[in-house]
Amino acid sequence: MARLLACAPAAADIACDPDPAGIAIALEAGRIWAAAGLEWQAPEMAAERLRSLPQRKPLTDGDRQQLARLRSAGLPPTLAGLAAALDELGEKGEQEGYL
Repeated sequence: MARLLACAPAAADIACDPDPAGIAIALEAGRIWAAAGLEWQAPEMAAERLRSLPQRKPLTDGDRQQLARLRSAGLPPTLAGLAAALDELGEKGEQEGYL
């Protein structure tokens, strides 16, 4: 991906499942864009998206642990809002729920 961005630089909208693993994946992808000096955001991962899903699943103990690690490391605003909503609701979602 880094090579492609070097040839065709562009900002990115990143979207993953609205769950702790999705936040981790979005951060990893975002690091590639940031390393290339490019902007990235995750607007589809806003807390409102999670709240609007018709079906959600309870967070597992592993999800809660991963969420705590992610939050302690610091998150961009949209992902921080999603992390707070995940914690507040005790539930996670999947993209298929809003597609």
